[in-house]
Amino acid sequence: MRIRHSFTIAALAGALILPGIAAAKDRAEGWANWTARAERIYEALINGDSARLDSACKGVTGVVIGQGFQFPGWGQSLIQVCTVTQAAYHGSNNNRRSKQICKDLPRVSALIGKSTEVPEGPGAHKIAQQISRAMLEIRDQVCVNFR
Repeated sequence: MRIRHSFTIAALAGALILPGIAAAKDRAEGWANWTARAERIYEALINGDSARLDSACKGVTGVVIGQGFQFPGWGQSLIQVCTVTQAAYHGSNNNRRSKQICKDLPRVSALIGKSTEVPEGPGAHKIAQQISRAMLEIRDQVCVNFR
C-alpha cells in the first residue's frame, strides 16, 4: 500500500513538473525561430536586397503567431517591420502612400525598438535593436522627399 502511495505521489509530481519543462522548451524554440527569422530580415535590410527581404518576410506571421505562446508587443511588431520595409523597398507611385510609408518607418522602428532581454531568447533583443536602427536608415534613404 505504501509503495503504491509513493508511486502515485511521484507520478503526480512528475505531471506537475514536466509541463513546465515542456513549456520552457517550447518558448525557447519559439524565440529561436523568431530570432532566426529576424536575423534573415535584418540581413536583407542592411544589404538593401528586396528579393531577400520578400523571402525572409514570407511566412513571418506564422512564425510570430504560431509558436504556442504570445510574443511581447515588440516581438509581434516583426510582422509590421516586414509590411513597412517591403513597401519602402518596392516604392509607390502614389504620393499619399509614399508619405504614409515614411511615417510608418519610424513608428514601427520605435515599436520593435522597445525590445527587452528575454531569458528564453538570447539575442532576440539585440537583433530587434539592429532592425530598429536599420529601419531609420532606410527612412533616411527613401524618404528624402517626404519629410
